[in-house]
Amino acid sequence: MFVPAVFGKNMRMIQIVGALVCLLGLSVHAYEQPKYQVIAEYSDYEIREYEPYLVAETLVDSTFDRSGGAGFRRLASYIFGENTSSADGSVKMNMTAPVARQKVPGDVEERHSYWFVMEDKYDKETLPLPKDSRVQIREVPRRQMAALRYSGRINEANFLRHASRLEKLLEMDDYVSRGEPQAAVYNGPFTLPFMRRNEVLMEIVPKKAHLE
Repeated sequence: MFVPAVFGKNMRMIQIVGALVCLLGLSVHAYEQPKYQVIAEYSDYEIREYEPYLVAETLVDSTFDRSGGAGFRRLASYIFGENTSSADGSVKMNMTAPVARQKVPGDVEERHSYWFVMEDKYDKETLPLPKDSRVQIREVPRRQMAALRYSGRINEANFLRHASRLEKLLEMDDYVSRGEPQAAVYNGPFTLPFMRRNEVLMEIVPKKAHLE
């Protein structure tokens, strides 16, 4: 098929924008999500045990509110063809949910890790490799996470307010958290704020472990 030059140069960006529109416009239930089991439910949050899964991850040296665009573009480029597969050349993969980010502690004042969960049908041997060296594949081990759901705008102020709330609830319920809180987004800016599903996720030490 003939593609005019003006479109050919920007075809990757068109694909990314199209993917973003699809992600934001369809029901979150249409997308594959990491497998987990709810092991405890409270009035404001729940404790989940996640099975191991793979993520494509990139680091962005920017603030919470500014890191999302660069992170999304790198990862969307990877899953929509900027990759290599020994069997099939480049592969177009499907979007999943959620899209997540987390502050990276260290010397850099503002650095965030941004990641997509990989489809369950892939393992380390079959997952295509990123062409962009800034995108890395990481395996997330089985672990327990506290999850607090909230709606509203996808910004740092809203996230930190709910992260602080979750931390206080965990302390009240005698849970021990570890690491930085994660921002998990299931919709995006084209979804009305009151309809959005956002979550704060925090890894916890299983109660049996920290009470022994």
